[in-house]
Amino acid sequence: MRRWQLASLVALLSLVSEALIFATPHGPLRFAAASFIVVAAPGLAFVPILGLKDRELNAVLVIMFSLAVNVCVAQAVTYIKAFSWRPCALAVLSVTLIGVMIQLAQSTSLRRS
Repeated sequence: MRRWQLASLVALLSLVSEALIFATPHGPLRFAAASFIVVAAPGLAFVPILGLKDRELNAVLVIMFSLAVNVCVAQAVTYIKAFSWRPCALAVLSVTLIGVMIQLAQSTSLRRS
């Protein structure tokens, strides 16, 4: 899979997951969408930028980076005293989409050279 295709897939899955989180009542579908946002989405957006070839290292970094982003978002939400899951979910989505945009910009610059 090409880099821009992976970035586009991550963006699409993140947006669909956020829509499921906001639109569906509590249940397994919402749990799966929230799990993707918490455990994988930010890492999938940023780790490919590093360009590492080791698959196991990439898998571990995806999870670790995602959890680190969630900790930073939780600290920011606590600091501004907005104790709700909606600002947290939107902040994680924003960080994920920023990573996707960086990936797309990087893949376009690599294609030009």
